Amino acid sequence: MSVLDKIKDITDTVEALTKENTVVTITGDVHMIIENYISIKLFSEDKLLVELDGFDLLVSGKGLVIEFFSPSRLVLTGTIKNISYLSDGSEPWEEL
Repeated sequence: MSVLDKIKDITDTVEALTKENTVVTITGDVHMIIENYISIKLFSEDKLLVELDGFDLLVSGKGLVIEFFSPSRLVLTGTIKNISYLSDGSEPWEEL
C-alpha cells in the first residue's frame, strides 16, 4: 500500500467518524465546537446543556455566547470552567 493510499484510508476513516459521532473540539478555556449534536436543551450566559446521542453535555462558565449554530454544528465562546457528561436518565437540574 502506497503512502497516498494510507492517507486516503485515514482521511476516509476520520470523515466517517465525524459524520456518525459527536465531535467536541475545545481550544483552551475560551472556545468549543460541538459537531453532530441533537438539540440545545438549555442556554444561558453561564450554562449550556446539549443533547447528544446517548448522553447530554453540560458546559458551565462565564459570558458564554453561541457564536454560530446549525443543525449539525455549534460554536461556543466565553470562559469555559466545567464540562460534564450526563448519561440518559440523569437529572442535572440541581446543577442548573
